[in-house]
Amino acid sequence: MKLVVSEAAKNEFDEIIQYYRQETTFVSSLFVIEAIHSLKIIRKFPSSGRFFYKKHQRFVVKGFPYYIVYQVLQDSILVTAFAHQHRRPNYWAS
Repeated sequence: MKLVVSEAAKNEFDEIIQYYRQETTFVSSLFVIEAIHSLKIIRKFPSSGRFFYKKHQRFVVKGFPYYIVYQVLQDSILVTAFAHQHRRPNYWAS
């Protein structure tokens, strides 16, 4: 199944990387590795995320306080956000 990442999600991903890069390059790189691994799992097993808002699912990025928000469509998977687990709940829903 095709994985499509929204422009908003790409921007969030970049912001998260920049934030962690301020701490260390290692943490930033580790986030990228875990996020890509999570996206691969979502692509291979679209139903592996938990349903939590209407038709959206979320998948936690291992070792980080972020989850990937996505929606399984007819012919693709749409990633709508890389959301922090404790900040601004459901901000991406609008």
